[in-house]
Amino acid sequence: MEKLSTQNNKKCIIISKENLLIDGIVKKLTELGYNSIIKAQEKLEEIDYKTRLAVIVSDKISERELTLVETILKKSLYAKTVLVLGETNNTCKMPLEKIGLDGAVSAFDTPEIFKNAIEAIEEDKKYFAESLSKKTCIIEEHLNSLTKRQYQIYVLKKENKSNNEIAKALGVTPKTISNHLTKINKILAEEN
Repeated sequence: MEKLSTQNNKKCIIISKENLLIDGIVKKLTELGYNSIIKAQEKLEEIDYKTRLAVIVSDKISERELTLVETILKKSLYAKTVLVLGETNNTCKMPLEKIGLDGAVSAFDTPEIFKNAIEAIEEDKKYFAESLSKKTCIIEEHLNSLTKRQYQIYVLKKENKSNNEIAKALGVTPKTISNHLTKINKILAEEN
């Protein structure tokens, strides 16, 4: 764990792969009053009552990001979750709101857009940058009928994951996944 700023009073964790640059993100968070700490996914504490913001920096959305969001929701009572996404092509059919994020920006957006996202989230508003929302809005209408959890399972199933793999990724039993899939199939069949 490496502290990057000690004079700020709001705690933020940044979860990133080693090869991704985060200097600009850290700088902007410092300007916004956050004490940023870089952590690996495996190093998230059991329960963290002090973290107010979790920033996931990733090149794409995959099972790893879904698991991270779920972990943050379970292990931090107050943290808002923001995704900084490097590649926008794989988000075309994935509404980011459905996976539990409070906001998302592209790594190619300006620092001002990142700042706007953080400020909106601090006011308990959702913020999805236009660069991503245009792509994420191009979804089949019936997917909006699914809950966040159902959508997570739907996405993992579309990636050809088994019920056991999905259950492990989301921290539930395979029977729970099976029940969700039955409901998902019913919802999608009714909408068509």
